[in-house]
Amino acid sequence: MDAGSFAFLYKIGGDEGVHAYRVAICDDEIVTCSDIEDLLIDYGSRKELAIVTEVFYSGEQLLSYLEKGERFDLIFLDIELENINGVEAGRILREEKDDNVTQVVYISSKENYCMQLFAVRPLHFLIKPIGSKEIESIMDLYIKLYGDKNVFFEYQVGKQTYRIAQKEILYFRSNARKIEMVTVNGEKEFYGRMQDVEKQLDRSRFWCVHKSYIINTQYISEYRFNQIILTSKDVIPVSQAYRSTVRNKIMELQIAGRD
Repeated sequence: MDAGSFAFLYKIGGDEGVHAYRVAICDDEIVTCSDIEDLLIDYGSRKELAIVTEVFYSGEQLLSYLEKGERFDLIFLDIELENINGVEAGRILREEKDDNVTQVVYISSKENYCMQLFAVRPLHFLIKPIGSKEIESIMDLYIKLYGDKNVFFEYQVGKQTYRIAQKEILYFRSNARKIEMVTVNGEKEFYGRMQDVEKQLDRSRFWCVHKSYIINTQYISEYRFNQIILTSKDVIPVSQAYRSTVRNKIMELQIAGRD
């Protein structure tokens, strides 16, 4: 079977509107790919979730597939791949493809890669062999952080209503009566009020840091006393009224990241 040619969809009830999680598995060991795929299928069956899997046996095959415009929610990525290894593939995903939405779970038979992986900002790191408990823990974590809770944000332009995945939104900025929404694919504008925008959002993911700014914490790159720098290099001001709250939340994120 050619890499990337097989897709498995576990869907409950045949509802075409159900959200399916797209998961890539990239490892040069066929057995490892098969094992992870079976575990994902079992997880989807037990949790009654739709999961689509694609399998790749090299970094080149994965990147070639992404070049076609395909996107994944989550990638299980082996580090010890030949030619383009997992660390380089992750760097290309983040830097050259400017993809900060797709979550990466690195897998390896070794434990000495932590510092190399920092720039890719992986969701997690797993040591082979990988069992059902590890897959369940990763999927539960992904769904908790990026899953179907408040998946979409809806906004109206004229008489037309649009919706966008919240995970693709970097931040909102108010400009008089207009709301400017900056996303991974550019900017969009609509009329509205920031308090109405905030009501739709997942409060654990989106923070109000200024009366005119709401940011997606997924894209925080650097925190300073009076500003936050996002992975897009945008500099977001933190107003005096929000500094104490934002500082405490940043500390909570740092503590959670060490646990």
